Amino acid sequence: MSVDSLRREIARLQTEIADLKKKRAAESSKKQKANERILAIDKSITKTTPSSSLKTKYSEMSRKEKEAATCEGKIADFDKKIADKENSCSTKKMALEKEEQREATKKHSTELKHEKDITREKQMQRVLQAQISQKEKELPIKIKVLFCSTNPTTVDDKGKENPTLKLDREVREIENRIRLSHHRDSIEVKSIWAVQIKDLFDALNEHDPEILHISGHGNTDMIFFEDPQGNPKPVTSDALSQIVSTMTRNLQLVVLNSCYSAGSAQAVINYISTAIGMANSISDEAAIIFAGQFYSAIGFGRSIQTAFDQAKTAILAEGLSEDQTPQLFHIPDINPNELCLVKKGEVS
Repeated sequence: MSVDSLRREIARLQTEIADLKKKRAAESSKKQKANERILAIDKSITKTTPSSSLKTKYSEMSRKEKEAATCEGKIADFDKKIADKENSCSTKKMALEKEEQREATKKHSTELKHEKDITREKQMQRVLQAQISQKEKELPIKIKVLFCSTNPTTVDDKGKENPTLKLDREVREIENRIRLSHHRDSIEVKSIWAVQIKDLFDALNEHDPEILHISGHGNTDMIFFEDPQGNPKPVTSDALSQIVSTMTRNLQLVVLNSCYSAGSAQAVINYISTAIGMANSISDEAAIIFAGQFYSAIGFGRSIQTAFDQAKTAILAEGLSEDQTPQLFHIPDINPNELCLVKKGEVS
């Protein structure tokens, strides 16, 4: 039984005991009055009391004696009930004391556990902060962004040529926004154009970048590179992820600024921690705005998540409806809110 239930039960028993004692007191008073009347009648009887009066007095005495006896029986019954109730109340009080002690022990144990949990949480936070600080110390003094432009002539489903992408504007926007950031000297942009697959391998081997940025035409689960004649050369998501798997020493982020490239971005995080792709088609204007703001935020030491969120917001702020097109992917044990590619403390 709970503490509250025991307390209610004890209060009920105490009320019943008080009521029984009140009734016992009333019977005791009636008995006393009956006995007093018997004594008074007895004293009033003398040798000179007429026989007619004696009969009346003895009759009244008999009634009072019966009344006193009845009261005595009721008093005995009340005494038994009171004793039973008091025993029950005493038992409940002992149970209450044990239950209160048990709850106090439980509360103390809960408080100790809570204190231990808080202490453990603080320790975990200190460890996590130390890990973050260590990661920041391990950040490279300079990171490289490999910008790959692939812009072959492609046709849509109706056989119409797709317009040429403004990739020169995109790379200029990236370079200009980085140049205006605090850590401009910590980010180096290397760009290659009309990229064939062999060119991608060569550039990855030569520059060993932290960020691989590919801009060009894309379609579901493929990105178009160029063949030696400048024609489209489709590279599937699986093929691209295998290419990335050979360059995992420094590579931390792949940005696929191409239409329908989300599937390819999702595939490459089997080998690196983070990737960005586009869920649908994306206009030149939106792609340029996204890239410029993203690398500007990276240049100010922001996390990948913050840079990504700012870049999406920049698209929306410019009045374009493509802010939900960019998608960020990451492996489960990485928090992109804590992943910074440039040290915040080193201002160029």
